[in-house]
Amino acid sequence: MKVKTPELNRLQAVTDKSQAIGQFLEWLRDEKHLSLGSPHKHDDGCENEQWPNKGRKFLCGFSTGDLMPNFPNIEKLLAEYFEIDLDKCERERRRLLAMIQENNKEAVHE
Repeated sequence: MKVKTPELNRLQAVTDKSQAIGQFLEWLRDEKHLSLGSPHKHDDGCENEQWPNKGRKFLCGFSTGDLMPNFPNIEKLLAEYFEIDLDKCERERRRLLAMIQENNKEAVHE
């Protein structure tokens, strides 16, 4: 029985590039202490007890557009960039493992 693994095959095809980019992002984060950021947008959850209201609508203490640190999961970012579905990869891994386990059972009983 052969298990088809198209998503794992796609992942394997970009492994070298993905690892290089991932190592660079980790280097930026760990060695250079740089992080990604995104502009702040106020919403109903913008509250911070440390900041008095002072007549502002939002209590978070930040202005719209302030750069907020963002610590994304590097694996998920790379998967999105390379258009790899990590859930599909996991399902394919599980099917492969099940096949290997089944083959091992058959080999033991022979």
